[in-house]
Amino acid sequence: MSHILEEYAKNLGVLISKPIIAEHYFPIPEDRYITIYCEDKIQSKSYKYYSLVFNLLAPILHEQKIKVIQIDCQNNAIEGANKILGGLSFKQYASILSKSSLHVGVDNVYSHYISSKNIPLVNLFGNTYPNISNGYWSKSDKKKDLAAPWDIKPCLNLQDPKSEINKIKPEKIAQSIIDLLKINKRLSFKTIKVGELFNFSITEVIPTSFAPISINKNELLFLRLDQGYNESAFLQYCHNYQVSIITDRLIQPAGLESIRHNIKKISLFIDKDSGEIPERYFEILKIWGIELQLITKKSEDLAYLKNKYFEHSVNLYDKKDSKPENVLLTNMFLSGKRVFENGIEYPSVAHWKAKQKSVDIGMNVLDTPEYWEEQDHFYIYEQN
Repeated sequence: MSHILEEYAKNLGVLISKPIIAEHYFPIPEDRYITIYCEDKIQSKSYKYYSLVFNLLAPILHEQKIKVIQIDCQNNAIEGANKILGGLSFKQYASILSKSSLHVGVDNVYSHYISSKNIPLVNLFGNTYPNISNGYWSKSDKKKDLAAPWDIKPCLNLQDPKSEINKIKPEKIAQSIIDLLKINKRLSFKTIKVGELFNFSITEVIPTSFAPISINKNELLFLRLDQGYNESAFLQYCHNYQVSIITDRLIQPAGLESIRHNIKKISLFIDKDSGEIPERYFEILKIWGIELQLITKKSEDLAYLKNKYFEHSVNLYDKKDSKPENVLLTNMFLSGKRVFENGIEYPSVAHWKAKQKSVDIGMNVLDTPEYWEEQDHFYIYEQN
């Protein structure tokens, strides 16, 4: 396929030439920096794991005294960026880009402008082929085009149901940056398995006592009553946070009325031997705007429960409690989940049960059914 610039030139009957931009100076005190643009408007170009990329690069960039500047940031601030800039004009961004040692992004106006300057460019492609829209003016030794490992072909759309750009491994992006910066280093990091829910920040609390928890604005706190419960602590969390309750016991309306405005959802584990849930209970929660989700862990009880509560949805808990074949017990992991009890943080319920507290990085996998049950929240990797 031809490059998009060549198609425009052919159809419009014009010659291709480099853009000329009247850059508007914007002060950047850093002597040496790289720029990154994180797409947050076009889903098929939105990459989730930049923070991990720069976590891998952090010691190398620090050693080389190279800073990271994120440009045109509206929502998705990248952990690891030294400076985050938003709300500037394109001409100001052009000035910042022109002094960059390298740019990381997707095929858009910033990558094409960087290419016109022949500044090293790492370009991610999720929804289109690189040869259609890569850095046209970049010399071959000044660019790395990283295409998603598509099942068949790119979606060629703004929405990608498979979100295939996120199949590009962080270590591949990080190594491309190192190589283009002419740094003689090789990363020892290898992605083994990325859980489907890893990129969703989940905070759970086992409410046996109350301790304030720091969470993001508008984030729900998940209360795990199925793992432990103290009435006073439970009520304090519900008064102070927007919560979603996970429980294996029916909480009576009288116990919910004073806190109902902070409860968004109740997930209730039931089985064939559970007590009857009155229809009035469903009606009260609906009036209060609280979603009720019925879940069973026993597949043999599902048909009975669906028939019993035929006017309501009953779901089977998708329990994965065995180790994937490609994972070794020497592998390490990062967790997208935080679990708290008594103010102490754990990376999973399995670690809470084992009393192994959270650390920033470098925890080995646990070979327990409880750990593998939560594997969708983990990023499992190998590091020598």
